[in-house]
Amino acid sequence: MQLPTIWLIEDNPADIFLIEQALGVHGVAADLVVRRDGQSAFELIGELETQQQVCPRLIILDLNLPKRSGQEIFQRFRVSGQFNDVPVVIVSSSDAPSDQRWAVHIGVTRFFRKPSSLEEFMKIGELVNHLLLNNGQQERDG
Repeated sequence: MQLPTIWLIEDNPADIFLIEQALGVHGVAADLVVRRDGQSAFELIGELETQQQVCPRLIILDLNLPKRSGQEIFQRFRVSGQFNDVPVVIVSSSDAPSDQRWAVHIGVTRFFRKPSSLEEFMKIGELVNHLLLNNGQQERDG
């Protein structure tokens, strides 16, 4: 059985580590593909479109990235058409209402604010596990 692929687009090494730990704590078995800036995420999308990459079952996307923003990357997902059924979880340190409104308006599956406590951060593993088990079907919220 092939493991599902998750794309993690995040520039902060500590957050990457915490997300990896959260996935492990919740028993998420997946092939995690990490990109640390917006430009390499754009390149990854291009690789998928030319069938050099496997389509992810889930995408975890930071909004504040170097080279290209999370908003630009999300727009690129939607233009591609390859990602129509792929749930996207925005993980951001932003608590700006405008970012959350944007996420809801544009169709993000879930907006997860990076919490300050380890216990709260580990909940992202539970969310990812739930989305993978339910094929991304979850109410959209902000």
